[in-house]
Amino acid sequence: MNYQDQLLFEINQIWQQLTDAGWKTAADGVDAAVTSAGNNLTKLMSAHDYACWHLQELEKSSMIQTFSDNY
Repeated sequence: MNYQDQLLFEINQIWQQLTDAGWKTAADGVDAAVTSAGNNLTKLMSAHDYACWHLQELEKSSMIQTFSDNY
């Protein structure tokens, strides 16, 4: 698997997590970034960063919700 394929694989995994969590707008944004990037590796790396940022936000949101539920 080359670097571009690895990025696409990871982005797809993140997209799935966002979709499963109901974060449709974020998932759509990630999809649009990947589509816009095409075969441009630099843009694809930016799309990957964008997807990772959304995943971090999802994880923070989940931690906050868990904390709120427990206290």
